Amino acid sequence: MVKPASIPRISGPLACLALLLSSQPAFAQEAKKPASSKEPSEEAVFIPIEYRPPPYQISVGFRISGKAKVKFSGLGNIPYNSVPGDNITSGIIARVYDNGDVGPDDSRDIEDNKIVKDDGRTNIWAFSSSNQLQPNDFPNAKEVRFESNRVDTAGATLAAESGSSLSWDIEVSRQLGGNKRFSWGIIFGAGLNDINAKTSGTVKGNLRTLTDLYALAEGEGAKTGTLLTTTSNNVTSYLPYISPGPKKHYLTEQGKNADGTLRYVLDDSGNATTTPYMVPLLGPDNTQLWEIRDNSIRLGALPFSRNDIATADGVDVTGYWQVKGAYLTSRFGPYFAWQINRHFALRASAGLTLTILGAQFRFNESYLVPSLANYIKVDTANIRNDSTVTSTLGYFASGEVEWFMTQRTGFFVGAAYESYTRDLRISMPGTTQTADISASVGAVFRSGITTRF
Repeated sequence: MVKPASIPRISGPLACLALLLSSQPAFAQEAKKPASSKEPSEEAVFIPIEYRPPPYQISVGFRISGKAKVKFSGLGNIPYNSVPGDNITSGIIARVYDNGDVGPDDSRDIEDNKIVKDDGRTNIWAFSSSNQLQPNDFPNAKEVRFESNRVDTAGATLAAESGSSLSWDIEVSRQLGGNKRFSWGIIFGAGLNDINAKTSGTVKGNLRTLTDLYALAEGEGAKTGTLLTTTSNNVTSYLPYISPGPKKHYLTEQGKNADGTLRYVLDDSGNATTTPYMVPLLGPDNTQLWEIRDNSIRLGALPFSRNDIATADGVDVTGYWQVKGAYLTSRFGPYFAWQINRHFALRASAGLTLTILGAQFRFNESYLVPSLANYIKVDTANIRNDSTVTSTLGYFASGEVEWFMTQRTGFFVGAAYESYTRDLRISMPGTTQTADISASVGAVFRSGITTRF
């Protein structure tokens, strides 16, 4: 027969079972915990960052723009190239003509002391052509004709145009607001353009010829002819005459031989000729003696007649006219930009312009005087002429494409329209010639490098 189990034998296993069951919730809780209870570090936290470009941007490059139209007016005006005097009653003065000159008398005695003669004539004068003698046969010549010529404008005009020019351009902008794709701000820019409008040609002018007549003393015509006439190989030519005026003449005497006889020039064989051998005439201080001699032909010191004849469109004036300068255009206004992607962006702007224009006017003109067979000209190259400056307001609108190689630096290309027109008149002191400049811009092409900072 089986014996019943005793209480001590059963209580041991039951105690173990109770202990096991009581520990199951704790194991279940541990099983529900994550594999690692370690807190995440700061390095493991990811915070997304949005890139925003620097607010400033500068663009430097070149621009092709600008044109200027110039109208040259009052052309064909060449003043006297001489000083004939205002009138013939202004007294004895120095008068300069295109074909000679007449000055106050400068008579001297043999010791070079100035003397005043009351014959109303002068020994200081010159003329350039035998055709000035009237009548034109020397023995009977009684007067000498002098003339001065000038050209008055006949109202001639010419036009020229200065085309587009290549020059520098700079622009600085500041972003004031926007988001990831769009931005807006303000810009300030400036560009420089050259003006070089020039033309050449021939225009008509009104010829003015002033003629003064001077009297020769009785019998001086023949003397004048003798001085003017030279003969070479049976050909007679006539030379310009310049009155010698008083000249110092050194005195000489015929030399003597050792025996006191007069000395003559020897020929190649050593035989005496009939030509006296002259030596300086010495004074007590052993210096050569001299005296003043004057072989001048004496001419009336004042013109006795004056004619001033005008011939309308009587002469062709050949010339060259030029306006050269530059104008600086500055611009200011808002801009709007769209960042298409990391490399490309579009930008548009509009606003006001201020243009400062400065230019110089220069020219040269010349004409042929038939009676002189010579050209008379006026040239402003050596005349000081400060630049004429003016300014004007306008407006502009522009658009451009930007391509960035890096986040900061890239290239741009764009076009703009700048609208302004400015008229400027430039004249040369003492002349009638003027240049009327009409400057405007219109379309502008810009390109260069840009950078953000």
